[in-house]
Amino acid sequence: MLSTLSFSLAIFAAVSLGAECDNQNRDSCADGTPLGPDTEQPLACSGFDCSGTYPSPREKAMTVCKDENMGGTCTNVWTGVTGVVPNGWNDVISSSYVFNHYRCKFYCDGREQAYMTTLNGPYTVNWINSWNDCISSYSCERRCQKTQEHCSKNTSGCIDNSYIKCKTCKTGYINKSGKCEEDETCVAVELTIDTVELATESLGVPDEMTLGTLLVKNCQNDQTQESVVSDSETVSHTVDTTYSFSKSLSETIGQTMSASVTMTVKGEIIPGFGADVSTTLKTDSSWSQTMSSSSTSTQRETDVTTHVWTHSETIHTSPYHNSTFTSIGQSTPGKIQWTGTMKCYNKLNKLTKTKSVSGSYSGANVHNYEVELTSVPCGAPQGFNLHENVQCDGHTIDTGDVTYSNILDAQNACQKLGSECAGVMDINCDGVLDYYLCANDGTSFAASKAGTCIYTPVSEASTSDSSDVAARLEKMEAKLRTLA
Repeated sequence: MLSTLSFSLAIFAAVSLGAECDNQNRDSCADGTPLGPDTEQPLACSGFDCSGTYPSPREKAMTVCKDENMGGTCTNVWTGVTGVVPNGWNDVISSSYVFNHYRCKFYCDGREQAYMTTLNGPYTVNWINSWNDCISSYSCERRCQKTQEHCSKNTSGCIDNSYIKCKTCKTGYINKSGKCEEDETCVAVELTIDTVELATESLGVPDEMTLGTLLVKNCQNDQTQESVVSDSETVSHTVDTTYSFSKSLSETIGQTMSASVTMTVKGEIIPGFGADVSTTLKTDSSWSQTMSSSSTSTQRETDVTTHVWTHSETIHTSPYHNSTFTSIGQSTPGKIQWTGTMKCYNKLNKLTKTKSVSGSYSGANVHNYEVELTSVPCGAPQGFNLHENVQCDGHTIDTGDVTYSNILDAQNACQKLGSECAGVMDINCDGVLDYYLCANDGTSFAASKAGTCIYTPVSEASTSDSSDVAARLEKMEAKLRTLA
């Protein structure tokens, strides 16, 4: 109605539409009546200014129909001010539906004149009892005006009468029908080991390993050389360790998890296997790694520090020998049961769940076991030839109470006896204990299964110097000093 009219109090009747006809995105009512296109309709104006004021973007705020109960021809109305209704719609509207979270004002004249009423959606009204075929202009607005705190990009519509729908939520939040809610998905797991104990029958077969070696060269020395090893010397070995769960990580804690999570373990297990070693827990230790939430275990390499020598001691290397001292260790595998507390954190680093859990640890303990000595003769001193794997048992010279604890004394004594002495025997050829003089009685040396060796004197015809060993060594050292 384009002229100013006066009306008595209007009576509105709310009509409840079916589920297929009471939402803002519908295309038709349940009976198939079309509700108009989803795009803005141009105004067909003639002889007057019918421009309106619209926000950007326009949003569907209402549907109007030419018959009562939302029947007949219908069209959508957009947010903003419609100064004059589209051509063909003036004074013909009999029912209207205002969408949820929108507000519309109605006027009986164009350009928002002759105010009728204001309706807040969702609301359906029949105008036939009061304002039938009267509406000539209207203005609609969205009731929600607030942006959600965790929304990064808005979209059309409201989630309620206060907040605008969100298109894209900030990190750590998920979009549920336009509302940004905190994402409870677990992306980081923290496991604190509380207690450990050795599992029953968990020990495996120990493997021997070399912890360290010490090589002492004493080839040009006629005296026993002393070397000191220290129990402070340590060596590091890499051991594979595994922390296992009975189920997958996500099933263990019973929480929605991302496919890949960061696992942090607080409390490093220091394994001890066997009767003399106990397992300990290093509570100030912490390590992290990325793993799949479907995994049933997490693995890492641990550096284990082990003492090479069990205690400080002095070791001896015989004259004219090279000795190798080898520290032998044992790597004993085993399994340990643990209990702990597992916590889940989301992308906001917020604790979402805490649960008591248990599992097993597989690893190995490395410790010192024994020391092996290998002593190898360097060859005969000058004036003597070395014969390995031979012996003269039963054919030695009786020297009475005189014994020879070093090869120099034994060789001097052999040379003084001249042709009576066939050589000097070293039991096991290791420079340990006494040396024996072999009698030159025409008996050949016998084979030795124990590795015994005999040093035989070089004949005077084959050497230019027949003096004793000590004199030859002194002369050789003097020559070396001269060359230096």
